[in-house]
Amino acid sequence: MMTNLLFFSSLPLLLFTLILTVIPTGTQSYRYALVTGWSNFFDPIKQGWNDSCAAIGADCEIWNAHPDSLRKFNHTWEPEVDRTWCVPIMRHLIARGDIDGFAVKCNTKPDYPPVLQEAHDAGIPTVVFAGPHIGPYASYIGTNNDDVGRAMARLLKQLRPEGGTYATVYNGPSSEERALGFIDEIERDNNRDDKAHWMEEPSLNYSAWGWGTIYEYKGTTALGFDKVPWVIQGILETNLTALVFMYQTPTRHPNFTQVIQQNQWRNVSIISVDGNGNEMNFLGRGIIDGLVGEATYDTGVLMPEVLQRIMEEEAVLPQYHTNLLNHNLVPGRLPELAVDQSLLGNLRYIGFTGFGIVALMACIFMWWTFTHREAVVVKASQPFFLAMTAGGVLVMASSLIPLSFDDQGSQISETRAVAICMSIPWLAFCGFSITFSALFAKTWRVNQFFNSNMAYSRIKITEADVLKPFCLLFSLNVIILVCWTIIDPLTYDRKFAPGTDLWNRDIASNGSCSSEHTLAYVAPLGMVSFCVLVIACWQAVAARDIKSEFAEAKWIGWTMFSLAQGFLTGIPIVVVTKDIPEAFYLTLTFLTFALCTVVLLLIFVPKIRMHQRYNKLTPMEQKNAMAISLRKSSNMIGNLAKVNYSQALQLDFSSSNHQAPQGEVKNTGLTCSNRAPEEAPKANCQASDNNKSSGAFYKKIDESEPSKKSSYIDDGDLGEIHQT
Repeated sequence: MMTNLLFFSSLPLLLFTLILTVIPTGTQSYRYALVTGWSNFFDPIKQGWNDSCAAIGADCEIWNAHPDSLRKFNHTWEPEVDRTWCVPIMRHLIARGDIDGFAVKCNTKPDYPPVLQEAHDAGIPTVVFAGPHIGPYASYIGTNNDDVGRAMARLLKQLRPEGGTYATVYNGPSSEERALGFIDEIERDNNRDDKAHWMEEPSLNYSAWGWGTIYEYKGTTALGFDKVPWVIQGILETNLTALVFMYQTPTRHPNFTQVIQQNQWRNVSIISVDGNGNEMNFLGRGIIDGLVGEATYDTGVLMPEVLQRIMEEEAVLPQYHTNLLNHNLVPGRLPELAVDQSLLGNLRYIGFTGFGIVALMACIFMWWTFTHREAVVVKASQPFFLAMTAGGVLVMASSLIPLSFDDQGSQISETRAVAICMSIPWLAFCGFSITFSALFAKTWRVNQFFNSNMAYSRIKITEADVLKPFCLLFSLNVIILVCWTIIDPLTYDRKFAPGTDLWNRDIASNGSCSSEHTLAYVAPLGMVSFCVLVIACWQAVAARDIKSEFAEAKWIGWTMFSLAQGFLTGIPIVVVTKDIPEAFYLTLTFLTFALCTVVLLLIFVPKIRMHQRYNKLTPMEQKNAMAISLRKSSNMIGNLAKVNYSQALQLDFSSSNHQAPQGEVKNTGLTCSNRAPEEAPKANCQASDNNKSSGAFYKKIDESEPSKKSSYIDDGDLGEIHQT
């Protein structure tokens, strides 16, 4: 009874153990076969294959494509039947029926593609490596042969940067792909005059046979392993610059080392491929000068992993490219390095010349202003206003001097580095403040005058009117500039540009002014200038219909719009070219020069022409011209204005003894300040000193008209306006 009870109580445990025994646990194990070459080139591949198989838990075999492998299954090598050793090995493994996947490298022979099809038909996936293959396969694992050729070309440029002639030795589709990539890369700069040129050695004759390249030397065609030394000797005798082997078979010839050593006096650079022990030995002994190899161990690691993904029905890529290994002998004496320091050179004279032209113009215009300060045209515009404009332009143009600084590639002191760089924004923004204040003040006061509510009024633009906006704008700029100079000043520094030569040496440097937080100071400076410039342009638009004989509002408006246009078009170009020193310098130089010359020409040239014109008129003709200008201005200001202006009498155009009418005329409601010239003798008005101030404006507004349109005279002396 007790025995039966124990049996039934242990039955569930027995059933559970039986289930665990029958049902497999863990990942299913697969069996893969590597069919590979027998040279030492394949040794790292085999090592990577074994390590990867152990990591994923797969059972793996390695078969060398060699007659010794055929003896394992009693196969007799028949060259006319088998054509390549891997074919009978793969057929033997397919027939054995226990292989889940192949990794194969075989020569391209007629029997090879059919055996891939046989494996595919048997449901055995195949991955191939070490070159292109014909036939159905799941994925290619290995190097990109085009990349190998290009890497060899870059290596040759590194060893022989002067350029020259070359010859390539290749045989088969893989090495041919490398040769094509090499030729395309080595000759890519042949159309550039600033780069070294490479071309195939013209004395060698090339002809194609099958997959190979034949060198016809001295009328005899040589192809085959036994002819390698003879062919290499013939190529070297052409005294070419470089000989490039796209596959390693020629370097395995017993006499290869002897031929190379006998011709080392010719200074021919030898580049080889495939980084096996033999090639590395050549590199260490100086037999070859450079080597581009495959990461063959990585190829061996990837092949079982890809086969495993296929068996687990995961998607795989048609190609997996491994990395390249680049080896070369570093010469004891590297080629001379010419660093491009991006120096301005003779370009700096453009900045000096631009400053000289602006300075000469500003001095001439200031001299003209001082010389003709008593002339009616100059007094109307105020000599102080004109001198301030020219002086501001001169200060702004002075920024071209430090901007044109060139260190000639030498070190400078820190104090000088800061002084040069910080003087540029100081001169540029302070000069702009001076110039802009003078231009803005007049336009703003004119608009203020004509928008006032007084029916009859007189206004005078004084030096204080000009200094108010100047002090405000100048103070804002100075506060920002002082903070910038103290906290984080611009400092001239020379830094290496991105990029190195083939020996990892810096090849270019740029000298520039920079600070850690440049934008934090440039942004508010630019914002202040831009905002006041927008306000000034708006004021100029508001004053577009106000005209005097001297058309001052028009020319100030044109100057404002020119400044705005220069900033809006020039600043984006400056930002784009900031990393190109020469372009950046030229853009800033021409922009500064253009803005300075435009201001001077638009402000002073019309004044000079107007002065010459008025000098040819008598005092009465000048009064008539003024009156005509006023009537035209009145008509243009608005159709609703009902005000008709007569002549404006300007006093003391040419003589301090000129008398103006005095007194009042009854029933006209006009005083001397608004009396018509024909009434002046009756009223016997006398000009007062208060009415001789430069820059006085007068207006008459029709009080019955709600739209208060008006006109003004900016002639510098007392004028009379009378209603007819």
